[in-house]
Amino acid sequence: MRKYFLLFFLSSFFMMRAGEISVLFTGDYPDPSIIKVGTKYYMTHTSNSYSPGLLIWESEDLKNWRRVCRALTQNIGTVWAPELVYYDSKYYIYFPVDAEVYVITASQPEGPWSAPEKIGAQGIDPGHVVGKDGKRYIYVDQGRVAELSADGMKVVSPFEDVYEGWIYPDDWIVECFCLESPKLIYHEGYYYLISAQGGTSGPATSHMAVVARSRSCLGPWENSPHNPLIHTFSTDDRWISKGHATLFQADKDWYAVYHAYLNGHRELGRCTLMEKITWTKDVWPVSESDMKSDSGNTYPIYENSDLKNDDFDGSELDLQWSFWGCDGPYDYEQSNGELILNADASKLRALLAIAPCTDYEVSFKIQTEGNVSAGLALLYNDQEFVGLGLEENLMYGLLHGKKFGEEIVGDLPAYYRLKIEDYTVSVYYSRNGKNWTMYPQGFEVSGYHTNMLSGFLTLKPAVFCKGNGRIYIDNFKFQKIR
Repeated sequence: MRKYFLLFFLSSFFMMRAGEISVLFTGDYPDPSIIKVGTKYYMTHTSNSYSPGLLIWESEDLKNWRRVCRALTQNIGTVWAPELVYYDSKYYIYFPVDAEVYVITASQPEGPWSAPEKIGAQGIDPGHVVGKDGKRYIYVDQGRVAELSADGMKVVSPFEDVYEGWIYPDDWIVECFCLESPKLIYHEGYYYLISAQGGTSGPATSHMAVVARSRSCLGPWENSPHNPLIHTFSTDDRWISKGHATLFQADKDWYAVYHAYLNGHRELGRCTLMEKITWTKDVWPVSESDMKSDSGNTYPIYENSDLKNDDFDGSELDLQWSFWGCDGPYDYEQSNGELILNADASKLRALLAIAPCTDYEVSFKIQTEGNVSAGLALLYNDQEFVGLGLEENLMYGLLHGKKFGEEIVGDLPAYYRLKIEDYTVSVYYSRNGKNWTMYPQGFEVSGYHTNMLSGFLTLKPAVFCKGNGRIYIDNFKFQKIR
C-alpha cells in the first residue's frame, strides 16, 4: 500500500547496524556527493532545473543535517550530478550543464561561491581525483579522464578512454549500459573507481553501482569480483533503481551514499540512502547487507528534508525554497513579510519546495498585481501541473497545466490550500485562512514521474505566475498527513 511510506516516519531513530540502510533525505535528492572536512560532513545533490541550485547540507553525525547555502545563485541551465571536493584548503563543486562541465569555488561551504566557469570539458557526472604525482584529474561518463590544471579550473589535456565498465549478466533487465557517475577514492594502495551503470530510471532493476581498482588513478582498471556493490535485485524490493554511489570513510567505518526510488512512489523522486560498507581480505568493498531482496525490511528515516512553516519575515529567503523559471535573485525579493515574485509574460515562474513525503497539505496566501495569471499547484514542469489558477476575478482548476473544471467568478480569495493523499489531490480556498471551501473538481497524479513524463523531475508544491505583473506570497503552512 502507498501508505506504508508514511509509517516509516514513526520508526524510532537508532544507530546504523551492519547491513542496514538509512534514509538520509526523502524527496528529490538524487546524485549525492559527500565529503568530510575535520569533524563535519558536507553533501550536495543534483538541482536539475531549479534555481538557486546546489544546496549544501552539513552534519556532524551523518544523521542530523542542516541546510548551509545554495552555492549556485544564477540560472545557467539544468544542473546534473555534481562533485563536491575539498582540496588544498579550498572547496570546489564540479557539475555539468548541457554536457558542459563547470566549476565553482569557495573558501568555506557557507560561501560566498564564485561565479561558474567552464573547465573545457564535455561530459556528465564529473569525478575529481589527485594522482600520486600530485596532479589533478577529472573523470566524466564513458570512462574518460583528462588532466586538470593545478588550480583545478581548466582541463589541460585531451580526454582518454581508460575504463569500459563491468559486463553484467545478459539476463539482467536494465534501461541501458550507460556508464556514468565516476567517483574515486584511494584506500590501502589502490585507487577505486565507483561507477553507475544500467540506466538511472526505467526498470526497477536497471540502476547499479560497480567497482574497479588500479594502482594508478589512470588505470588500467580491474573490476571487482563482488560487483555490483549497490543494486536492486527484485522488483519487489522496497528501494528500486538503486545506484550512483559515493564511498567515504567516517572515523573507522566506511559507507556508501546513493539514491533510489521508494517502490510505488517514483513521484516522490530519488531519495538519498546510506549503508555501511566493509572491505574483504583482498581489499574489495562490499555491502554488508548481502541482500538479494530487501522487500521485508524497514529502515530508519531521518526527517532532515521536512518543510517548515514560513511567514517570509526575514531578510533572506529560507534555503528550503527554490524557483522554476527565474534567472537570478533580481526576479524576486523578500520584503515586509512577503515574498514578491515578478512574473514573466514569456514563461512560467514558480516558488517551489521539495516534498519530503507522499501525503501532505500546504497552504499559502497569494495576491496578484497587474495582468498576471497565478495559482497554487503540484508542479512537475511548466507543462504538467495540477491545482488552482487565478486570473483577474476568475478562479479555475488546472490539469496538465490547462484550465479544467468549473470557473468561479468574483473577488478572488487570498488563501489557498492543496492536499495530496494517496496521489489524489484536492484544492481549497478561503477569505480568512480559517473557513475553507473545497473546489468542486479533484485530480489524480500517480504517474507524474520521469518514466512517464521524462526529465527526472518530481511533483513539488509550488506557487506560480505568468504575465505582466507580480504576485505576493505569504503564510506558508505545511503538514504531513499521517
